[in-house]
Amino acid sequence: MENNGVEKRTCIRFAIPGTTVSYEFKDYTEEFSPLVDISRGGVKFLGKHPLEINADITLKISVPGEMIPLTIHGKIRWISFIEGKDQYQIGVQFNPYGE
Repeated sequence: MENNGVEKRTCIRFAIPGTTVSYEFKDYTEEFSPLVDISRGGVKFLGKHPLEINADITLKISVPGEMIPLTIHGKIRWISFIEGKDQYQIGVQFNPYGE
């Protein structure tokens, strides 16, 4: 995220083409949501539902060529509606290892 043109992130973000995110949240399940980018500290993906900021979430990240998805726990940090696409960009910060 930017603040007066200064980048605050400390981890490099990158895309992994074809990677998807699946999760369950309250009353719905979403599978194969496109991953936009990922870093050591978190992930940004597209979803069809607005999720609660600061809520805990468990993601299953499926990387092409890998048989078993990565299961990662995190906290929803931000949500942004994409005009004209009926989708949301969702930012999740990963929990520290072991939490």
